[in-house]
Amino acid sequence: MKLKANENIDRIFFVKKAEVKTTKNGSKYLDLNLVDKENDISGKMWDWDDSKPTIEPMTLQRIIGTVGEYGGQPQITVKDIEPVDESTVDMSEYVPCAELDIELTLKSIYTLIYEFENLELSRLCEVAVERVEEQLRYYPAAVSCHDAVRGGLIHHTYNMLQCAMRICSVYPSINSDLLFTGVILHDLAKIDELETTPLGIATGYTPKGNLIGHLVLGAMKIDKLCDELNISDENRMLVEHMLLSHHGMPEYGAAKVPMLLEAQVLNLLDELDAKVYEFNEAVKDTEPGTMSPKVFPLGNISVYRHTT
Repeated sequence: MKLKANENIDRIFFVKKAEVKTTKNGSKYLDLNLVDKENDISGKMWDWDDSKPTIEPMTLQRIIGTVGEYGGQPQITVKDIEPVDESTVDMSEYVPCAELDIELTLKSIYTLIYEFENLELSRLCEVAVERVEEQLRYYPAAVSCHDAVRGGLIHHTYNMLQCAMRICSVYPSINSDLLFTGVILHDLAKIDELETTPLGIATGYTPKGNLIGHLVLGAMKIDKLCDELNISDENRMLVEHMLLSHHGMPEYGAAKVPMLLEAQVLNLLDELDAKVYEFNEAVKDTEPGTMSPKVFPLGNISVYRHTT
């Protein structure tokens, strides 16, 4: 259940972050990031002292306290914390998950790959997905923002594929095999970019994620796979360009701007899916006819939840 202000709570959370910090007047407090299926909320335990047991991140804890509000966002004032025996609970109840059937989604992606007319691109996608199939079952698409949930990466990919298939039916000039390849491969290197627990919670970025990023990492990995599979220079070049340009502009991390129709469409689909996700999240707990709190990923705007 989504938490609301002025609510007293006694419930189990997954502790994503637990750091001891110091206020301006020198007193210590415990800064927490607490998540379950429906909440991703900060918590503060004031007047912390070093005699208290250390709270380890990536553990389940029973949180007792009161929900307040800070900066327009809910925040828990924690009164007590107790450890939880993880073997006694269903961990999936405490981790936000993408709303889809992972196995059916994987099957549908493979089915689409096998229907490609371009056999080189079909083989490239098949092998690339096979090699990260286990991680795709739980990996998020981000540390925060859109699809930062268990299974978020495959959810984002699947949504884009559904849109791509419909767009190709409207614009026959788009090379569908090439666009589908870009969609399937464009974010696979997030598996190398994100530090992620087996529960599907991204805790930060790997050294490669910080220093190189998933666009370039993706192109590097596909370049090696093209060598292995003896992919033609033309197909290799087109796919690598799509991976390097799918963020659209250099200020958004792109190494190149899109210079193919399919690369441009890939960028637009990527942005569309991210924006739809953020708008939906913004109004999910907003009363009809009112404005949401400001949403940083949408340019720090408030979103209106219409009554229709």
